[in-house]
Amino acid sequence: MPEPPPERLIGAYGDPAGPGPLVVAICGIHGNEPAGGVAARRVLAWLEAARPAFGGRFVALNGHLAALRLMQRGIDGDLNRRWSSARVAALREGTLRRRDAEDHEQAQLLGVLDAALAGARGPVLGLDLHSFSAPGPPFVVTRAAGPELAFAAELGVPVLVSLERFIGGTILELFSDEGLPILGFEAGRHDDPATVDAHAALIRLALAELGAVARESLPDEAADRALLTAVGRGLPRVVEVTHRHPLEPRDGFRMRPGFHNLVFVSRGEALADDRHGVVRAPRDGWLLMPLYQGAGEDGFFLAVERPLHG
Repeated sequence: MPEPPPERLIGAYGDPAGPGPLVVAICGIHGNEPAGGVAARRVLAWLEAARPAFGGRFVALNGHLAALRLMQRGIDGDLNRRWSSARVAALREGTLRRRDAEDHEQAQLLGVLDAALAGARGPVLGLDLHSFSAPGPPFVVTRAAGPELAFAAELGVPVLVSLERFIGGTILELFSDEGLPILGFEAGRHDDPATVDAHAALIRLALAELGAVARESLPDEAADRALLTAVGRGLPRVVEVTHRHPLEPRDGFRMRPGFHNLVFVSRGEALADDRHGVVRAPRDGWLLMPLYQGAGEDGFFLAVERPLHG
């Protein structure tokens, strides 16, 4: 069955005026990453059909409607690089001149997000749902000192911290500025059905973690945990980003074939080519998000293993 045309509100469940936690899933902030929205609809369909005892609210939103309709990352830029406190304040005050498609999308998404967060009657958790272009296991992105780190570490997939030192203006920054916990989840390849499964597992586990639904009411909590744990087996529990390879459109960057997320690379190893020649790893580390799609501002990242508390 084809997916319905995307709208900003994918769906919501729970009493908007009742007490309890709020879980907000932001799906498809990049338009070539539709899996989060598919997973959110799956979870909403389960909630509507099973009607488990539920306290709180689950809201799922589409991020970049125009790009989702075209199945491309963005239109004029990157919607997930525009959430600095200054830009958000200007949008809320109505003083930001909207120049391109992403400005209009951001204004609309911010309005819906603000309304959802204003209605919170308990703890809040944001879920920023993504996928990637290279093969590799899922991983979580969060703050090194955020309250959500403990939950992230229990999921069984690698946890990536300190990305905010290298990338500004993400939706994670918006939540952090508001003092609200949020997890970014890179669930797998764009077109892999397992990516939808991983996103759905995360949403269900998050609802249970915050107490919106009892663990025993989940369709199969053990299966959800096993799904995530299996793909993370043998990988570091927590990695800290230490390097970003930035891109300009004129670079002609081409990742060499065969790399995937969370493979260990050595200093000096040839990773890619651009107009200057061979791009080599500047240090040892775990390779993250190697770019195998046409658009993007990041060629790859490197990370090192670090203790959970340290």
